[in-house]
Amino acid sequence: MNVPAVSGLPFHSDQHDMSLHGSARACLAAFSLLVAFGCGDSRHAPAGGHSDSGATSSSTLNDSASPAPTTTPAPLPGGDSLMAASKIDTSAPTPLAPAPRAIASDTIPLKAPDGGPTRYGIATGRVVLRFTGNRRGERRLTFDHYGVRERKEENVIPYPLGSANGAINNVVSIVTDSLNSYADVRTRMGWQRPNLGFKRYLAAPEAPTTSLGAYLLNQSGAERLPDTVIAGYHCKVLRKSSGGMTVTNWVWRGITIREHLVSTEDKVEYIAEPVEISANIDVPASTFEFPKGYRISDYTGK
Repeated sequence: MNVPAVSGLPFHSDQHDMSLHGSARACLAAFSLLVAFGCGDSRHAPAGGHSDSGATSSSTLNDSASPAPTTTPAPLPGGDSLMAASKIDTSAPTPLAPAPRAIASDTIPLKAPDGGPTRYGIATGRVVLRFTGNRRGERRLTFDHYGVRERKEENVIPYPLGSANGAINNVVSIVTDSLNSYADVRTRMGWQRPNLGFKRYLAAPEAPTTSLGAYLLNQSGAERLPDTVIAGYHCKVLRKSSGGMTVTNWVWRGITIREHLVSTEDKVEYIAEPVEISANIDVPASTFEFPKGYRISDYTGK
C-alpha cells in the first residue's frame, strides 16, 4: 500500500484510488479531505450536522477514481516543481508566522464576488506543509477562484531513509470546475476525468444557501472535534477512522493547514505541519496545467 500520497482529510475522495491502486483503504489515504472536490459517493451523513450560512469552513473532495499508472518509475525528471527524493529536507519544520488579523478567522463566503462557488475563504493562495514522523517531505497547495482551481503537489518518502514506512509519493493533482486530474512525477503519466462533484453541488437543492466547501464537508462523515487555533489561524478539527487508519485535519477557511495520520497496519505515523500560508497572491493560469511531456489520459473506468 502506498501511504499516503496527497492528503488532507481523505473523506471518500476517489482520487485516492489513483495513488493507492484502488485499495479499499484509499478512502482514508492520499489526496484529502481537503484536496480536490467532488467525492465519488456523496451519500454520507453530515459531519456533526453542521451546515453553512455563508461563513463556515469546508472539506474538499475528489471525484477521480483512476488507478495509478503501472509503468516502472523513471528517474525523477529535472525541472519539475517537486523536489527530488534525495533533496527532501528531513529537518524539523520552521514555525509558522502568526496569522494576519484580517484573515485569522475561520470563514468562507457563500459566493465569490463574481457569484461563483467558494471552496475556500481566500481568493488565491499557497499553503506549504512539512512532514515529521516516519514520513518526511513536503505538500504544496496553490489555488485561485476561491479554491475552485487548485494544484496540489506532494513529495514524501519513508523515514528513516530506506525504511518500510510507506512508499515514495511524488505526485501532482490539478482540479478545476470541469476536470480532476492526477500524475506521477516519476513516470510523467496520469489520468483525468470530469469533475462530477462540482456538477452535483450546482444541482443540489442546498446550493443557494450553502457554500461549495461546506456542502462537501457535509458529505464527509467526519467527526467534529473542538475547534482550536494554530499560530492565530482559527481551525475546525475533523477526524475520521477506517481500516486501522485515523486521520485528523485542522481546517482553516476550508483548507487543511495541519494533518496527523496514524496507520497501525502499515506502521505509518506522521504530522504535516504548516510552514507557509500566503493569501491573495498572484497565481498564473499555467499553474493548473501539467508540464510539457506529461501523458495525461482520459480515465474510462467505473
